[in-house]
Amino acid sequence: MSAVQRKFITFGLALVWLGVVGASVYIVITQRERYGWWVYLVPAMAVFMLVCFVAAFLPARLRGARLSEWAGRLSAGALILAALAVLGYALLSARASIFAFIVLGVFFITFLSIFRDYIQHLRGEPRKRRRR
Repeated sequence: MSAVQRKFITFGLALVWLGVVGASVYIVITQRERYGWWVYLVPAMAVFMLVCFVAAFLPARLRGARLSEWAGRLSAGALILAALAVLGYALLSARASIFAFIVLGVFFITFLSIFRDYIQHLRGEPRKRRRR
């Protein structure tokens, strides 16, 4: 992959995160009364992830390798656990339809799988490939 292609991909990812942050701010402004204080988790997580994204693409001379690696691992784990906590609470207090409960359950199971893979990566265990 050439340097120009990498820059376009990085720019595209930055636009996606900008969209996520913008959408979360829109949700906070329009749905604050409906969801209560839980609505503030959405923009907080989006901004935190955006900061991690920007920090990952800083030039090497601006960041320390050990510090950025440690911060990245800690951030990824914290975000996965935060998503699991929010999904778990939503599942326990779900008063919506069975369809919403199933969708939240699928997301919860998916994030559990992501967290399991994350822990295996931290331990240095080789990842088992699945056949398609």
